[in-house]
Amino acid sequence: MSEGHAAEIWDAVVIGAGLAGAATSYQLARWGKRVLLVEAKEFPRGKVCGGCLNERAIDAFRQIGLGDLLESAGARPYDQMRLHAHGRSVQLPIPAGLAATRETVDQLLVERAVGAGVTFQHGVRARVAAAAQDDYREVRLGGPRAENPETVRARVVIACDGLGRPSLAELPGLMPAVSSNSRLGLGAIVPAGSLKSLDPAAALQMVVGRSGYVGFSLCEAGRVSIAAAVDRGAIATGNGPADTLRAVLREARVADEPALEEAAWRGTKPLSQRVGRVADHRLLLVGDAAGYVEPFTGEGMAAALEGSVLAADLLAQSGNDWRPRMAESWQTTYTASVRTRQRACSRLAWLLRRPRMTHLTLRLLEYWPALGAHTAKRISSTSSHRKDYAAWAPR
Repeated sequence: MSEGHAAEIWDAVVIGAGLAGAATSYQLARWGKRVLLVEAKEFPRGKVCGGCLNERAIDAFRQIGLGDLLESAGARPYDQMRLHAHGRSVQLPIPAGLAATRETVDQLLVERAVGAGVTFQHGVRARVAAAAQDDYREVRLGGPRAENPETVRARVVIACDGLGRPSLAELPGLMPAVSSNSRLGLGAIVPAGSLKSLDPAAALQMVVGRSGYVGFSLCEAGRVSIAAAVDRGAIATGNGPADTLRAVLREARVADEPALEEAAWRGTKPLSQRVGRVADHRLLLVGDAAGYVEPFTGEGMAAALEGSVLAADLLAQSGNDWRPRMAESWQTTYTASVRTRQRACSRLAWLLRRPRMTHLTLRLLEYWPALGAHTAKRISSTSSHRKDYAAWAPR
């Protein structure tokens, strides 16, 4: 980055180019803000994620003027889930949605942000300075693409750098509380034709075992996104990610999938993280950086996009002025709009950790599949009406 960039004050510095960061950057640029978007990884990059976008996530894309992005991504439609556990399998209707890999969606979203005027720097780590000035906040940049660390200033900093939020290491009051039994995430992409027993083309496949669960979703270009949440003990005692997930399949009495052995696996930090404060002076937390629960429902992407809409609206209404009550306002807004839905996900995660309860629930769903559909709709839908988001999508 040039010395001129370092000396000026940006309207916003956004840290993290996932859904929350790229979408927030795009919206602020559309409002005429001068935005610097910083990402620690080299783009394009994959990410541990099932790739499922529910009704709320799709509506959020439309709300910010990117309703065509998922079509450009080649996202695949889904409206069924097959749940496997304890040797049983039941297929449930669920609210219609779309699935695409994060590598594709995030790259397209960043390209739209850059097209709107955002300055994008990738392969650059960011660290928010502990001390905040009245008129700006400082962020130190460094990493492989910025060998000489430099400091930039912003009227507001938006931390969207996900689990663990490394950009906030100097702000202990904003660091997360990690649940002692929090699971770890594992993810990979495999060709659809490599799976032998599970069929994500017919329905989302969700396999639940004692030590965790793993989902398979058909995404663009015949790619299947595999995403799992697994007990830390199972990973520690297993012989690598593939061995750990094959154990989950055995626990559910699902046939083995040799493709797991050939996949290139990624991992995450502990998934269930809670942050008491999601704002500070000239600083907002959005997306996974503001807290996360286990992703059985695919809730994470909807929460990230909705959070980006709320944050962009708050900042757009303020002009370039930061008022002391804005941090309090964001705390209230985020809690009411995002954390309320996360509580439902937490209850579902609690259920999935209890084999007897899971077994009973599966038996119940076999006789009353509408119960599962109703639960999924309450979490994923914006209204009581199902919508056809996939009229253009290939089947």
